[in-house]
Amino acid sequence: MRKDNGPPNTPFDHTPLELRAESREDLDIISAYLQDAIVPVASLHFNPVQKRFHFMAHRFCWEVLHEPSQPAAQSSDGDELALYRVHTGVTFGHLERVQYFGFDPKRLDVQLNLLAIQCSDDRSVIFVFSEHKGLRLELSHLVCHIADIGQRWPTRSLPHHPIIQDTPPSL
Repeated sequence: MRKDNGPPNTPFDHTPLELRAESREDLDIISAYLQDAIVPVASLHFNPVQKRFHFMAHRFCWEVLHEPSQPAAQSSDGDELALYRVHTGVTFGHLERVQYFGFDPKRLDVQLNLLAIQCSDDRSVIFVFSEHKGLRLELSHLVCHIADIGQRWPTRSLPHHPIIQDTPPSL
């Protein structure tokens, strides 16, 4: 579902994305929106008391590429930009356990590139990051919520993937 705060006034304004997933199909949609998000390890947080896992992502706004009426922003040197990122909060509830693969969650200076979120069954969610990194969430049941926070900003980098697929880490 989307919140409707009216039409954007500038290229940086947008209708914030807000989605909730309670099924594999819902999570596939969230995965598509979060593809190529940059996830700072410093933002990963598991609260075992509340049984929640949350993080902040710098989401690439793929949906802007499909908005023909979207005006392009101008960079400081006058070049036209039509690529954006936005801060997006991501929360999973009903967590039992978190496992990290291929990176140290204590290395707070590391940034991860999210390729996909997969639901192997109704109780296990796998995050596939580039460079064979990943994490697994074990849940009592699937509940995920994402919400854009603040205005989007221009970026010059369009995510690019080689034809060879990145294989998920052995989870």
